[in-house]
Amino acid sequence: MPMNLLFIIVDSFRRDHCGYHGNEWIKTPCLDQLAAESVVFERAMPESLPTLPVRRALHTGLRTFPFRDWRLEKGDHNVTVWGWQRIPEEQITLAEALRKAGYTTGFVTDAYHQFKPSRNYHRGFQNWVWVRGQEWDLWRPLSLATEAEVEAHLPESGAGPRAMLRQYLANVSGRGREEDWFGPSVFHTAMELLKNYRNQEPSFLLVDSFDPHEPWDPPRWYLELYDDPDYAGRDVITPRYGETKYLTEAELGHLRA
Repeated sequence: MPMNLLFIIVDSFRRDHCGYHGNEWIKTPCLDQLAAESVVFERAMPESLPTLPVRRALHTGLRTFPFRDWRLEKGDHNVTVWGWQRIPEEQITLAEALRKAGYTTGFVTDAYHQFKPSRNYHRGFQNWVWVRGQEWDLWRPLSLATEAEVEAHLPESGAGPRAMLRQYLANVSGRGREEDWFGPSVFHTAMELLKNYRNQEPSFLLVDSFDPHEPWDPPRWYLELYDDPDYAGRDVITPRYGETKYLTEAELGHLRA
């Protein structure tokens, strides 16, 4: 009987932020336990970066860098750089190969870049769930977030991705329970799908979480584990790429927490 396969992707996750890699101030008990029971690859390197090119490599097992076949595609409203594109038609994906081999194939993700117009990263999956609202996902109307809310999440210097931040704040307006946050939503959805696969084995499930990619906006009770209790500044939740000189030391510490 073929084995069931569970493939988990977690975006922007630094190895030095895990207890099993020696970090003593960040609490990762579940990952530490998994590592203790598993084979850990100490020198694993991605074939390509960032978000979308590396996923194309993971979906196909083929090199994506250098990006010789790149072309600008319609519908990408915020990323127009080399390597961000659909999976070429001639390339076979892991899901397509496993489905042909008799697997039930499922995909749960909130990494919205894979579902923009002209994208096709759900190829080969019989069931796929796109958890909406991450980052700059054009999901909910901007009227749900005010300029005052945007200002509250920018540093004192005012520097930052203002347009993206407003879309994000509109998308997450009304959250209350922990499962309303993206990470828990992705994994709760995946667990429900796995339950339904009990009678459809062998199965392959790809679980792809965009967190902990910015915006760094965890439930308050997790932030309080690491944040300075005396911090009284703005609730900065997303960086501007490049040097951090636009942040005060207190803001940088809060963002790091």
